[in-house]
Amino acid sequence: MRFINYYLALTTFLITMSVTAQEKVYFPTQKQTTDFYKVEISNIVGRSNEVKFKLEIENTTSDYLLFDASKCMFEINGSKITPNDKFLVIEPYKKKSKTISALGSGLNVHSFNFKLDGLQRIVYLDEIIKVDQFNLPPNTNDFVANKFEVSLKSFKKETNASSSKFDVQYKGEKIGFVFPSKITVSMPDGNEYANAKKADPILLFPGEKSSFNANWGRMPGGSINDMQKVQMKINFTDVFREGKAVNIPEQQFSFVWDEALTIEKNK
Repeated sequence: MRFINYYLALTTFLITMSVTAQEKVYFPTQKQTTDFYKVEISNIVGRSNEVKFKLEIENTTSDYLLFDASKCMFEINGSKITPNDKFLVIEPYKKKSKTISALGSGLNVHSFNFKLDGLQRIVYLDEIIKVDQFNLPPNTNDFVANKFEVSLKSFKKETNASSSKFDVQYKGEKIGFVFPSKITVSMPDGNEYANAKKADPILLFPGEKSSFNANWGRMPGGSINDMQKVQMKINFTDVFREGKAVNIPEQQFSFVWDEALTIEKNK
């Protein structure tokens, strides 16, 4: 019996030493679900100088989510390592993924912990930003909508089609949003017509710039709505909004290597 126990211990030791000496150690996929997102950590691989994996976040809300990977933390062999990764914006009901890694030396690990932190959701402020109608052709090319500075860069007015391009810069201290799809135009027939240029909302951090378009095809009503001849009044109702970032609680993960998978992968 003593010999059998010794043999089993020796076999386990030799397998562990063999895997440790090899290049890669593999870990099983993990998933978690919260009130705001679903997360999957997969393709988890450990090397002597790196532990890395694919992090996929699915936004399950109507809010934008922000993810700052530099707020995350690996705990490996008693050491805490922060990943150096870029900022990520996750649109409502969309998925995004990126590779997260911890770099170091002597990281031959069979278990480690990971703290998923740095996630925030954006909550819109209640303040309504009012904007006067913008004439096309314009009386002036520039206007201000609270913390948003907007300028008309180009436009074209023809009977069959009209187009306009605007530049915008957010000068606030929170987070700015522009919703180009909410732009409408008031025509002489008394009706409003939606922007034909469909576009996703634009998210702007303090000082950032972007551009958006407002286009229309041939209008009904004949000569009364001939875009080449009449003045068009562009409406920016609910187009500009501000929001603030609210922290989402962190999540903890603990990983233990998959011995069978590791041996198989390293054959």
